Amino acid sequence: KCPDKLIDEGPWNKAELCFWLCRYIVETRRSDGSKYPPATLYQLLSGLHRYMEANDHYAPNIMDRHIPEFKELHSTIDSLFRQLKAEGVGAEVKHATVITKDEENLLWEKGVLGTATPLSLLRAVFYCNGKKNCLRGGKEHRNLKISQLSRHSKPDRFIYTENGSKNHSGGFMELHVENKVVPIVANPDLGDACHVLLLDLYLSKLPAKAREADIFYLRPLTQLPSDPRSHGMQFLLVEKTSWDLW
Repeated sequence: KCPDKLIDEGPWNKAELCFWLCRYIVETRRSDGSKYPPATLYQLLSGLHRYMEANDHYAPNIMDRHIPEFKELHSTIDSLFRQLKAEGVGAEVKHATVITKDEENLLWEKGVLGTATPLSLLRAVFYCNGKKNCLRGGKEHRNLKISQLSRHSKPDRFIYTENGSKNHSGGFMELHVENKVVPIVANPDLGDACHVLLLDLYLSKLPAKAREADIFYLRPLTQLPSDPRSHGMQFLLVEKTSWDLW
């Protein structure tokens, strides 16, 4: 039987750790009895390593392939992962649902995306930023700053400069990795769907406080002011953007 405090505290017996972790990685299953994919098994081991290190700074790194006592563990992992791959476990990759061109056109036709109202403009800018600037997920949108978009002419365009992303967090190993720079060139043939036109219109409606705070996404006003002809497209500065846009 595996000792109750095998990974809780030292002194650490590397040989005993290797013995029980080999059995754990081979025998662990989901609640329905199905096998975990290789990526999940790796995450489970990484979680165990973090737990051990949090309890004891001197805990051995079970993920280190260069520690001789853990050679059997990593040989077991390699063999198991090959077996799981051959069985097709974890072969299905989940992808985000792609919006087709016809679906996008329908969003414009129905006014879901557009420039007629603050919400439709916000949606259009949000959609185009994700599509053209390759922003992935709410966090990257939420962290977007006005200062990351610089306006240029000849040709008429914006330049988007990435500060950080899911795949480029700016760690020590990424010191020499260049930030992504995306030119957004105006295309008058697209009409209201032109990304540059949308950004110009959107940025012109933001209050001065938004530029001072360098916040890009704001929640639109829920009620129009008394004179909608001059203020109907103004935005209200808030700390966080509501992501229930659709």
